[in-house]
Amino acid sequence: MIPTEIPTDPLTLMGVGIGAVVVIWLIFSVVKKVVGITIVLALVAGGWFLWTNPQHLAPIIAYVRQYTG
Repeated sequence: MIPTEIPTDPLTLMGVGIGAVVVIWLIFSVVKKVVGITIVLALVAGGWFLWTNPQHLAPIIAYVRQYTG
């Protein structure tokens, strides 16, 4: 028969805890990289849009000059 109880010895609990911390760290590091890549791609897409549509760039430049002098 397969045991159905969770082992409660300290070594198993430490192993499960360390494993959980490693998995959470890997998930967050991957999410952080995906968010960073998404932001860079959004900036590139916005730059390309403004480069190919200069009529949209003029109001943005005017708005920035209004606050920067």
